[in-house]
Amino acid sequence: MGRRGFTTLEVILVVVAIGIIAAAGIPTLLGTIQRYRTRTGADQMVGEFRRVQSLAMISGARHRVFLRDCPSGPTPCKEYRIERESASAWPGASDGTGNNANVLTEWVDLQREYGGVRVRSLKDAGGVDASDVIFDSRGASVNAGVSYPLSLTVANAAGDERTIQVRSAGGVKVQ
Repeated sequence: MGRRGFTTLEVILVVVAIGIIAAAGIPTLLGTIQRYRTRTGADQMVGEFRRVQSLAMISGARHRVFLRDCPSGPTPCKEYRIERESASAWPGASDGTGNNANVLTEWVDLQREYGGVRVRSLKDAGGVDASDVIFDSRGASVNAGVSYPLSLTVANAAGDERTIQVRSAGGVKVQ
């Protein structure tokens, strides 16, 4: 009667083969995860634009997604918050949800939520930087002094990016 089982050499060869297959697949998997995070971050920004547009239409007051440079982290990086205009004035930069009812959210940095994904820029059609996207009570984007469409770029550290366009009539789409 023969002995059953595997030799040490056979076990080592199987482990090495599994290791090689795993090592070949990990970079692909990590790239897929980063692209997914970038796409999800862009989808979140589209949702935020549509939310602000809806708030403006429901309330009859102008609302905006306001961007500023991230206080820390890689450059370029923007964080954002949602604000409502009151008496033809926007909340001050130092205001927060605790001291100004027109600041509707605290600052959001996509890096914290999507590991390495960030809002890189907001530019008008001429390539000029913008700091906000404003919607009026009709749902139109009404930024003064810009040329449409506005383009917000969401990117990851590997260089994958998604661009969101906001048109003057209020249309928002991912390119």
